[in-house]
Amino acid sequence: VNVSDLVTFSVTPYQLESFLYAPGAYQGWDPTTAEALSSATSNGVYVGYINFTTPNSEFKLTTARNWDNSYGTTGVNTLVYNGGDNLVAPNTGYHKITADTNALTYTLEAYSWGIIGSASPGGWDADTDMVWNSTAQVWEIANIALTAGEMKFRLNNGWDTNFGDNGNNGSLEPGGDNIPIAEAGNYKITFDEVNLVWTKTKL
Repeated sequence: VNVSDLVTFSVTPYQLESFLYAPGAYQGWDPTTAEALSSATSNGVYVGYINFTTPNSEFKLTTARNWDNSYGTTGVNTLVYNGGDNLVAPNTGYHKITADTNALTYTLEAYSWGIIGSASPGGWDADTDMVWNSTAQVWEIANIALTAGEMKFRLNNGWDTNFGDNGNNGSLEPGGDNIPIAEAGNYKITFDEVNLVWTKTKL
């Protein structure tokens, strides 16, 4: 019988997720407070959400919260490392930014989540927009007055992509059942589109 010697070793865990940052005109060109784009597996593809408050808003992508290294563009959705012009968001409102640092490309698309329903301020006629929380990685409404009724989550003010909660248990299903709100009051609402869960907290 062969017996090996006992070997002791230590392992240092590393965070797999990595980030880019998007300083720009929308927040005063300050990398330290810029919105983050994340790559859950550090595979070179980063996704983030930015609310642009003016049309033709310019920005860049940095590899850290400083100006040491950045990505610009030569146009037509290309990325250039440490060169190129500023990226431009032509329209206002929330946009989803996907940056591929392998292919050196990016996309920019209008993207906003909201709640709608008889319990919400706009009823079934108008969405109440949510705000992206890049720290918690969820969409949220910090304080909203709801009435007794129902609600759903939907993308870009349309019904093509919407979520409900079939069991009213905090998990979400595409096109699922309306979510009942039993008691009127002020609530904090969160929506996690990656893990398909939602929360409501009475304030």
